[in-house]
Amino acid sequence: MKQLLAEGVSTLWMDCQHVQVMDRLGQEAILQIERLAARARVVVYWRDFSEPVVQQLSATGLYLLLRHSPITHRGSYFD
Repeated sequence: MKQLLAEGVSTLWMDCQHVQVMDRLGQEAILQIERLAARARVVVYWRDFSEPVVQQLSATGLYLLLRHSPITHRGSYFD
């Protein structure tokens, strides 16, 4: 992640469709990504969390702090 941010990207799209469980360490990783991105002035969009992960992130309040992808169903925009 640090290397990506050092390359000067302005936006990161984090596709989380394969994440089925989000424990405390996973949530700490998300916070670390957000902190590193904020320091580098990079916008991070999170997309395709499963319903169980949304519930886990919501229970801690972290879900409300994340930017969610404005494109929720990519296929409908690129068909």
